[in-house]
Parts: sequence; C-alpha cells; structure tokens
Amino acid sequence: MPLSAAQSASSLLCTSYSSCSRAGYSHYGYESKQRTSYWRMYSGTNCTNYVAYRLITTNGMSTTRPRSGVGNARDWGPTMKDVTDKTPTAGSVAWWGRPSGGNHVAYVERVISSTEILVSESNYGRAFDWRRISKGSGWPDGFIHFADVTLSNTAKPTVGGTVKVGVAATATPGSWTMTPSLSYQWLLDGKAVSKATGRTFTPPGTAWGRKLSVKVTAKKSGYPTKTATSAARTISPGKLDKVATPKVTGDPAVGRTLGVDTDGAWSPTPETFKYQWSADGEPVEGATEPTFTPDVDQLGDRISVALSVSKPGHGYSSATTAATPAVVPGTLTASSEPSVTRSPVVDRAIEALPGRWSQADVTVTRRWTRDGTTIPGATGATYTPTPAEVGSTIAVVQTISRPGYTTVTRTLTAGKVGLAAFSAAPQPTVSGRPTVGEALKATPGTWAPTATLTYRWSADGRAIEGATGPTFVAGAAQQGKVLTVSVTGQRPGYTSRTVTSARTAAVAAGRIAFRADPRITGSARPGSRLTAEPEVTVPSGGRVTYRWYRGTKPLSATGRTYTPVSGDLGHRLSVEVTASAPGYVSAKRRTAETAVVKSPARLTVKGTGERKAATFRFTVTAAGTTPTGTVSVTLGSKQVRAKLVDGRATLRLTKIYSGKNRSFRVAYSGNSKVDRTSHTVKVTVR
Repeated sequence: MPLSAAQSASSLLCTSYSSCSRAGYSHYGYESKQRTSYWRMYSGTNCTNYVAYRLITTNGMSTTRPRSGVGNARDWGPTMKDVTDKTPTAGSVAWWGRPSGGNHVAYVERVISSTEILVSESNYGRAFDWRRISKGSGWPDGFIHFADVTLSNTAKPTVGGTVKVGVAATATPGSWTMTPSLSYQWLLDGKAVSKATGRTFTPPGTAWGRKLSVKVTAKKSGYPTKTATSAARTISPGKLDKVATPKVTGDPAVGRTLGVDTDGAWSPTPETFKYQWSADGEPVEGATEPTFTPDVDQLGDRISVALSVSKPGHGYSSATTAATPAVVPGTLTASSEPSVTRSPVVDRAIEALPGRWSQADVTVTRRWTRDGTTIPGATGATYTPTPAEVGSTIAVVQTISRPGYTTVTRTLTAGKVGLAAFSAAPQPTVSGRPTVGEALKATPGTWAPTATLTYRWSADGRAIEGATGPTFVAGAAQQGKVLTVSVTGQRPGYTSRTVTSARTAAVAAGRIAFRADPRITGSARPGSRLTAEPEVTVPSGGRVTYRWYRGTKPLSATGRTYTPVSGDLGHRLSVEVTASAPGYVSAKRRTAETAVVKSPARLTVKGTGERKAATFRFTVTAAGTTPTGTVSVTLGSKQVRAKLVDGRATLRLTKIYSGKNRSFRVAYSGNSKVDRTSHTVKVTVR
C-alpha cells in the first residue's frame, strides 16, 4: 500500500501495539486477532483487515463483506460511493484511493474539527499506529460511512429501590451505545436538586409527595453529549422507628440539672422534640425544655419525661422514660469559698464575705466570736474590733442554707486583733518668729481619728527640758539654735505615732521693748527727789540701769531716784534707762528733760503806808543761791520795778488814793536758778 502521500500532513501519536497501549491509545484487541481474516481480507498487518475488524467489532457490522468490490483499499471509495463524502465522523473510514492519494484506509477515532482528525491504522509492514491528520496535502480523499457509531440511549434510566423519605434511591443508567462516561442529576418535580449528582439520592423530609426522577448524561470524546431522564416516581413518607427508650441523665437532686438521652432512640433521628417533665407521674407546670432542674417542690419525687418527636416527611412518635430514683437534697457548692476581707485591727471593720455558691439565693447567717466565745449581738456582715480586744482572736461562723439543700457551715478565723494606725498624722507647723523671748506656737493639724497629743520642743535636735506644751518661748540657751517640735498622738488601741515639724530658722537674739518712753516724776527742785519711771519689763535674769544727766553732761548718779543739788540749778535733768537681759539686745531710752531746776524763792515784803504813797522793802532768799532779778509792786494800773541787790530792794509807789488795807500785788520775777513768786500785801494809805 503506498502510504507516503497519505501521511505527508500528519504526525504520529504512537507506533506499535505495546507503545500505543502504554500511551493510552488502544488497538481494541487487534494484536491477538490480526491473524484472522475479516471480510476475506489478507490477515496480518494490513489496513483493510484492521478496518474490517473495527467495523465488525466496534460498529456492529456483519462479518460478511458488504459488497464484492470492497477488496483492495483503492476500490473501497468507488464501490461505496453512495456512502462516501468529504465529512469525517467518528467510526467512519478514512479513504485514500485517488491516483494522487495512495492506496489506504484507516479508522476515524475522533473528529477534533472539520480540518483535524485522529485515526488508528494497521499498515502493511509497519504494524499499528495512531496519527493526527490536519487538512492539507495528506487529507483523506473521502470518508466512507458504512455504519457510523452514534452515542444514543437504547434503554431509559430508572429510579431503583424504595422511593421514600430518608431511604436512598439508586439510579440505573439504562443502556447506551458505545461505552460513554455517565453523570447523574436528580430531579424533584422536574427541577434539578442542588448538589444531588451521585448515583444515589436520599429524599429529605421536604420531598414527601413530590416526583423523583434522575437525568443521566452520557459523554464520549468525539461524539455529541446525550441525555436521558427516567420516569418519575412519587416519594412516600418515611417512618420514625423507635429503636430504644430514651433515658433521663444526671443525678436526681435539688438544684442539679437533669437531661434526657435520645441518642439511638429513633431511626432516623427526629428533628423536632417536645418535652413534658413529671414528678411522681404528675406533669410539672412549665417543665417543657430539654433539661429540668428539680427544686424543693420535687424533693423526694421520682422524675420522668415524656417525649413527642417528629421529622419532616416521617410523621410523629412518642416515648416516656423510666422514672429516676427519688430526688435527694441538693448540695451547695462554692465556686469561691467564704472569706474575711482583712486581719482584725482596732476600729477597722472586718467584713465576712459569703463566697459564691451554686445557688444565688442562699441565706447566710453569721456569728462572730472572740477567743472562741460568741460575741453578744455580733451577727452582722461586719465586725469592728475595740481597743479592749487587742490580742484577742476574732473569728466568724457563717452558715449557708437554702430550702431543699444541705446546710453548709464555715468557720473563718480572722486573726488576733492588732493595734490600729492613725489614718492621718499631719506634720505639725510652727508659727511665730524664732526669737529669744517671743512665743512660738505648734499647730498639730487634724489627726484621724482624734488623738491625745503631747509636745516636745528640741533645739538642734536635743530635747529642751520642760518644753512640753503647744507653745514655747525661746530663752538665751536656745539663741543661735534651730528649733523643732515633735507631736506624739496616742489613742487606746492605736500605735502611738510621733511626727516632727520642719526646722525653724536659728533663734535670733530677743529685743526688749519699752511700753512707752521712760519718764521722770517729782519736782525739779533742790532737795526734792526725782524718780525715773522706766516703762519697761525685762525678761527673767535681766536688769534695768540708770544714768542721770544735767543737760548733756552725765552725772555720777545711777539710781532710779535723784535729788537735785545746787549745782543743778539753772539746768534741765534727764535720765537714760538701759534694759538688758541674757539673750537679748540691750535697749536704751532717755527720758524727756525736766523743767529747769530752780530753787523756790522766799519773798518777804514789808509795806509802810504814807500820805497818798506807800513804801515797800523786799527781801528775796533762795536755797543754794542769792536771788537776782527784779521785784515789782502793782496797784491797779500802776506798777513800779526795782532790781535786787544782794537779794534786797526798796520800792515807793506814789500818787495813790488813800484807803484802809489797800491790796498791793508784790512779785519777784525769778531768774534762771530761782522761781518767780508773788503775793498780796495790805497797806493803809493815808
């Protein structure tokens, strides 16, 4: 057979029986049948015997040659021209027989497109191969359609088995030409069921009464896809079969939740459950949940539950569990145990916490004890130790109870009562100037709770003997030192606490203050005592000293009193007062000067009446000096004067009216050392 022209536009996919089989290209059993003659062709490796074999075994043709002219390959086309055309189909025969095309036939395995096909062939001298042929110079001269293989359904699919809710139905695909790959789609009332593409399908409860069918899709490479749908079958309802009796789970005790075990009780498993719990056979009102918690009302009763179940498409079923043993009292369990909030301390409340229990509405009672003895009236949630209980052991007995439950008692020891601490012990402050002789005051602030306070003053960190009051006056011993005051608070049942102020500045020297300017009392006359009034109080240990002055000249007189002497006549006197004390700066003040020291004048006048005239003889004396100056006589508007000589003078007043015991004013004018003086003299003028 001339093959070169036929193969010029083709590519080999495999060659030889074994290599083609390994590559997945079948020879359809021809390797073992090639020595048999089909349609009276030459047996062995030649194209006509292989194609005849395939038409008989694959396309189902008779083993008798269809026409006598079908012999040599080049004659197949003209002999079968009535079924030969230019259109390739799977199962047709590719024919090369025109003078320019060669002498060959091959079996068309697959039509990829109108211009590309796959063929299998047995070639004289070359055994067996598969080729891909593209339209061109080597394209077949024609395609002979002896009996093309078509993909078709020869017997419809069926839905097998019992068609009912919950039971798997099985699809039988029916019969198909060739051997296609099959897929399935289940239909309810003619509509595809999502994801229902398996060989079996279990109708859900919602499918009860609907029509079930299956559509089978057949596919084979090179052939159009075909489908076939089974006859529809009505889905019957399923059945809930009670397999076992449900059981109550859990321990029957007050407050403990019971459940019900329905696993394996029904087949299939119900979707809807209804419950009714009973105590001693009597339904418990409102107890229709999957669980039930007995309370005190069910104490001693036996518990059961009646169930009514259903599943869509399966109807209903019911069952009642066996009764439990009698319900026993519940057990109160603590998720957190009772406790006390703190160790006992005077005046600070201890709280007894009940803890957290499995039941929220428990009743808690308390009894506080001191050294094991009940404290009368102490039954509250808190207890506040007193000072008298320092060192005693405080405990609380808590009883937790609830109807239907076993009572629980817990004894909690808080501990021994300790001393309390002051919650507020402020630092004291010192007010006032740190100066010798001036009072300083300690302000302790507000202690909490109130305390009995004592004070201790210190100088340069050393306690000052006797300085234990809220005020302190620094003395000479503290001059130059810094002061602090420590305040100690005490209260029964509390730890004493001492708080010290900040340091003051160094204590300065004190200053002595005069109440007023010092002054002199008494008369500034020779022989008359003058007294200095100092107007100052000196601190303890201090003194006041005096120095008398005549004008600006200091005198030797240093006493508080001084008696002027004749040497003081005509001068003013003053006294300087000095106050001094240890730790103080000395203070000095001088009094105002006295009046000029003068001696009192003693005026003696002897008057003699005359005719319309009177003569007066003056004698003026003074202690410590001989008076000088003038004397005068006055009568009405008349006056005459005269100078003293050695303390004496004579004056004559004339041209005066006569009269008995007429009053004349006589006077001495005084000088710098003698006081003036005057008096009346009566003289009868003739």
